[in-house]
Formats: sequence, C-alpha cells, structure tokens
Amino acid sequence: MKKSEIIDLSLKLFGINVIITALLYFKDIHYLKSMFTPYNSSSIDYLSIILFFAGALITFLIGYVLIFKSSSITKRIIKEDTIINLNFDTNYKNILDVSLVIIGISILIFQLSNFISTIIRAADYFIDSTNINHYMAHDISILLQYILGYILITNSRNISRWIIKINQKNTKPVS
Repeated sequence: MKKSEIIDLSLKLFGINVIITALLYFKDIHYLKSMFTPYNSSSIDYLSIILFFAGALITFLIGYVLIFKSSSITKRIIKEDTIINLNFDTNYKNILDVSLVIIGISILIFQLSNFISTIIRAADYFIDSTNINHYMAHDISILLQYILGYILITNSRNISRWIIKINQKNTKPVS
C-alpha cells in the first residue's frame, strides 16, 4: 500500500468521525435556550442559536472536505509517494467497511446507558402521558444516535461504496 493511500484513508476516517461527532452534538440544541437566557424564559438569544448552527455547519464542511476531497489534500501533503509493505491484505474498501463498523459499534457502546434511560423514560411516557418532561428532545436524539450506529454497522458496505463513488467523482488532478 502506498504512503498516500494510507494518509488518504486516515483523512477519510477522521472526516467520518468529525461528521458523526457533529451529528451527536445536535442533541444539545434544546439546552441553548436555558443556557443563554436563564432569567427570562420568554426570550431566545438568536446570536447563540446562529453561532451554534454556524459551528455545526463549519464542522460538517470540515468533515465533507476530509471525506470527499482527501485525495487532493493527500497529493498536496505527500511529495514523494513510497510503497509501504504491510503483511496483510489491504483492500481500501474493506478497511473502510471495517472502520465504519468500528465507529458504529463505538456509538452503540458509549450510548448504551443513555439508550437504556431513554427506553425507561419512553415506557414512562406511555404509562403516564402527562409526565412529558424536558428530556424528550434528548431522548429523541439518543434514539437517532442508536439508529445511526445500527445503520453504520449494517450498511457499512453500501456506505463505503457510496463514499468511494463520490470520491472518484470529486477527484481531480491537483496542480
């Protein structure tokens, strides 16, 4: 495997991690109102919301560039490309598949306690529907995170094929 392929793959994996981390931060959006306007519950600080979404947009753009423009970044970084001999089969698509599965498993493992709490609160919602509290947005985001982790595990081959296809479309010679 070439040195540039290893760096390209590393940038893609880091980009996937950046986008997933950005998606996981969206669960905190319901805290913005209480965090920036603690004394006046009727007003919303629009600047904080704009800054929150601007930060999310910048994070997604960084992730997009790292995933889909990684080959051009690698070409700018690597001046001489040498072959590195590894003692195992280094199929680019398989490594990307395994990496997506690892990221999905880590989401499922690290969010397990939150997921169990969400299931318990959801059961409480159905038993006593008047007891809907401020955890509803957080619970929905935890469920979406678990669904995202499950999708990453079960559809890793399709996602990696899609990333490779989009990357081949976006790859242009760098001068």
